[in-house]
Amino acid sequence: MSYLIKQNHKILLVICNQENGENQWFPSLEDYAKKLGLQTIVPKSVNTNSFISRLKALEPDIGFSIFSSFIFKNQFIELFPNGLINLHFAPLPKYRGCMPISWAIINGEKNHGVTIHYIDEGIDTGDIISQVNIPIKNDDTALDLYKNCEIEGYNLFKSTLESIISGTNDRKVQDHDKMTYYKRNQLRSFEVIDKWDDNRKFNFIRALTFPPLKPAYMIVNGEKVFITSKIY
Repeated sequence: MSYLIKQNHKILLVICNQENGENQWFPSLEDYAKKLGLQTIVPKSVNTNSFISRLKALEPDIGFSIFSSFIFKNQFIELFPNGLINLHFAPLPKYRGCMPISWAIINGEKNHGVTIHYIDEGIDTGDIISQVNIPIKNDDTALDLYKNCEIEGYNLFKSTLESIISGTNDRKVQDHDKMTYYKRNQLRSFEVIDKWDDNRKFNFIRALTFPPLKPAYMIVNGEKVFITSKIY
C-alpha cells in the first residue's frame, strides 16, 4: 500500500480479512491501513448486494488481492474494469490453493515461485500476468521460502504494476493440464512416520517449520516430541 501511495495511485478502500487476535502470526492489515490514513472495512462477505453497491459507488478501476480469505464471485470481480489481480506464492498452474510453500517442500521441489494473475471465479485459475522463479535450498524451511517469496513477490509487483495500470501487461492462459491443487486443511496429520526414509522425514519437518503451522512431531515412548529443522 505504501508503494502505491508513493507512486501517486489513489487507494479507495482496503478490504480486510477477519483477524484472529492472539492466533494471528502476521501484523494487522487494518491497523497498518489506518496508520496510512486509508479507509478500511472488514466485511463478513464481499458478495452481498449491499457491499457490491457500496463498492460500485466508489468507481474502482483495479483491485489487488493478497492472501485474501474471501471467495470472489463474478458480481464482485466485474466491479473492476481493469481487472481484479492476485499475488500467489506459487508457480501457477502448479500449487493452486492453500499452503503452496509447505507442499512444495514436502514434495521435494527444487524450485518454487510467485505469480501475479487475474482473478476469476476459480481458485487461482485466472490468466497469468507475470511470474518469477525462486530456487529452494536444501535446508530451506517453509519460513525461509516464505520470506524469499515476500521479497521476490514485492519486486515482481513493483516491476509489473505500471503495465497493469496502463493495460499493456502480458496475459497468458494457464495450462490447466499441468495444475496441482491443495485444499484447505488437506494436511491432516503432522506426524513424522518412522518408516519414511530420511529425506522424506527431513522435507516434512522443514515444511512445517513455519509459524502458522504446528511443528511436525514423532511419537517417542508414547509421547509427542515436536521437531523443527531450525530455531529462529
